[in-house]
Amino acid sequence: MPPAEWVPGILEHAFVSTVMDIQKTADTVIIGGGIVGCAAAYYLAARGVRVLLLERGAIAAEASGANLGAVGASAGVPGATLAHTKKSLELLAHDADELGRPVEFVRAGLLLLACSDAERTDVQEFAATRRQEGIETHLLSAEELRNMEPGLGPGLVEGAYVPGDGHINPFLLTYAYAAAARRRGAEIREGIEVLRCDVAGGRVAGVVTSAGRVDTRRVIVAAGAWSSPLLAPIGVEIPVRPGRGQMLVTEALPALTPRVLRTPAINLRQDARGHVLIGSSVEYAGYSREVTLPTLARFAQLAGELMPALRDARIIRTWAGLRPMTPDGLAIIDTVPGVDGLILATGHSRTGLSYAPVTAWLLEQLITGGQTALPLEPFRLGRFAAPRGDQPVPAGRERTEEMP
Repeated sequence: MPPAEWVPGILEHAFVSTVMDIQKTADTVIIGGGIVGCAAAYYLAARGVRVLLLERGAIAAEASGANLGAVGASAGVPGATLAHTKKSLELLAHDADELGRPVEFVRAGLLLLACSDAERTDVQEFAATRRQEGIETHLLSAEELRNMEPGLGPGLVEGAYVPGDGHINPFLLTYAYAAAARRRGAEIREGIEVLRCDVAGGRVAGVVTSAGRVDTRRVIVAAGAWSSPLLAPIGVEIPVRPGRGQMLVTEALPALTPRVLRTPAINLRQDARGHVLIGSSVEYAGYSREVTLPTLARFAQLAGELMPALRDARIIRTWAGLRPMTPDGLAIIDTVPGVDGLILATGHSRTGLSYAPVTAWLLEQLITGGQTALPLEPFRLGRFAAPRGDQPVPAGRERTEEMP
């Protein structure tokens, strides 16, 4: 977990104490207090849905609090989900003004950087595909990059600049969604684990928790990397597994860059207090949160090459989070055939912050109206039903070092 000085007021959020009796009924139970679950609670409560959100640990304690904080329309997949990430960024900008708490939302842009001719081709394709779908993107020469970012090191050949993208404090954003959901009538409970979903007659009947049973006819599973083992006992199989992401953070430094800097091997951004966050990996090591010196040492070396001012910076904290990875890197947002009332909102892989607002918006529409303004097809569970051995992973997904 990042250091407390990275998140002022980290302990200021206060939700209902777990020593109180849990409510016995709810219109909708949300399992998981990460960014997706808290945003969904906020959107649903605004429509008058009686929501109970259950989090076994603490709000934003898992992947939602262990990432770089990058957000942007460009995070989508060309031809599939760029319309969704464009909408999500629009919703995020609105929500950041409406939530009533500072979330440190900075829209200074993303720089995707190339250090070789092969990487230059990828950068040019990235820019072309984003432009085709209306996302402002500029190709910059090495000279233009240095004019924009004088602190960059040598060896860069070209870059793509997305001025509308940016970064946000993931802790503060998740807390803000949770607090605003409570103000709208949602109940948020930390320290209560959902042990199993109760299904009877082909539909959801309730959930059994560490604090007792809750009757409900609708459950949203937003439990991240823990979604698969939660659903397995009721015969629902989803291809979501934990992907360990290691990161490190420096001491507070003078202003270096307001942007998210990304290469195929390293990503970094500077927060409001001057700390530089550096990462990130995806490693399949089960539920281990162990940090490994070779990986972190490589991050530090790459960061120093990208921005030489970081070479002598003191590292004050390292951590690892468990991202809910799917085979194609896209979330599962769908109902479950044969189990009425069970809704999946999980598997957001490395882009949970970028997709969380649009996920919540889609869930609100699905639950209150039955139709969604943007298609759910890219996120349907059924896309994994066919054998996938001869299907390549889409370009840019499930790479070892990529933007979280």
